[in-house]
Amino acid sequence: LVRVVFDQEVRSDPAGQLRGAFSVTVNGVLNAISSAEASGSVVTLHLRQEVAEDDAVRVSYVPAGGNRLVDVGLGAACRGVGQQRGTVSAVPSFSRSAVNRVAQPPVPIEGMVRDRMVQVWFDDALDATQMPAGAAFAITADTHVARVMGIRGNMLELELSRPPTWDRSVRLSYAPPDSDALADPGGLQVEAFRRMRLENLTTGPQPVRIIGAERMIIVEFDKELDAGRTAPRTTWWVHSLDFLGTEHAWAPSGRTTVIELEKPGLRPGAEGFLIYVANLPYRTKLADRYGYRTETFVLPIENLTKKPP
Repeated sequence: LVRVVFDQEVRSDPAGQLRGAFSVTVNGVLNAISSAEASGSVVTLHLRQEVAEDDAVRVSYVPAGGNRLVDVGLGAACRGVGQQRGTVSAVPSFSRSAVNRVAQPPVPIEGMVRDRMVQVWFDDALDATQMPAGAAFAITADTHVARVMGIRGNMLELELSRPPTWDRSVRLSYAPPDSDALADPGGLQVEAFRRMRLENLTTGPQPVRIIGAERMIIVEFDKELDAGRTAPRTTWWVHSLDFLGTEHAWAPSGRTTVIELEKPGLRPGAEGFLIYVANLPYRTKLADRYGYRTETFVLPIENLTKKPP
C-alpha cells in the first residue's frame, strides 16, 4: 500500500477513476497500481508488487483526461504544494518521495483522557484483533488501565478504573506482552513506549437541570458531587425580577444540591436565572470526588412556582 495524505478532503472526478492519474516508482522502476481510492483526506494506492524495507519509493500525480482529484468544496492541495482556494479546485500535479514505512511499526503520536476513557492515536493502522490486557499499560496517576476497549483504525481506546485526580500529570507507558501485543495488520508489533503525555480533557460536574419554586432551587448535575465541598451561599445568585441573595446552601447529595433563597422570589410564570460564581477567592468550590471543579455558569431556572388558589 501507498497512502498519499492531503491537507483537506479530496475525491475523484469522475468517481472511482484515479488509477490512471497516479504512478509509483520503486528504485526508479515503475510499479503497477492495481487500484486506487480516495477516502477523506487520504488516497490509497494498491501496488501489484510488494515494497521492500530499503526501497526508494516515489509517487507522481498527473491529471489524465477524466482521471483527476478535486477538493470537497473548499479547495485542496497536497502538503507543501501551493493552491488557491476555490469553490471546487483540482489538485495540481506533483511528484514526491514517499516515506518507506515497511518494517516500521506504528508509533503513538498523541493521546487524551476524559473521565475514565483514554484514546491514543498512532501514525498507522493497528490490527483490531490484537488487543493486550490492561496490565500491559501503566499510567502515572492514581488510577490504572482496567481494560482495552477496542481498536478503530489507528486509534486505541482504554478504560481506566477511575478518573485521574485533576491536578495530576497523566502519562501513559506500554510494554508489549508475550501474547496479543499491539501490532499493525501485517503483524509488526508496536514497540514499548514510556511516559507519553495525555491531554486531560476531564471536566467537573455540569448542571443539567435547575428547578425552582418560591424559595427553593434544586440543581441537578451530570455526575456525583463531593459531599464534603459545599459551595457557600455567597457563590450563588438568582436573577428573576431582581437579584436575589441566598439564605442557605445545602451540602451536595449525590448529583444534586439545594439552595434556599432569602425570600420568595420566583413568582409564578416569571423567568429566572441561577448564577454560580466559581472564581471567588477563599470560597469552597463545587467539585466531584476526584477534584474536578464546576465552572461558573448562568442558566435558566425551570420555574414550578404555582399561582395561589
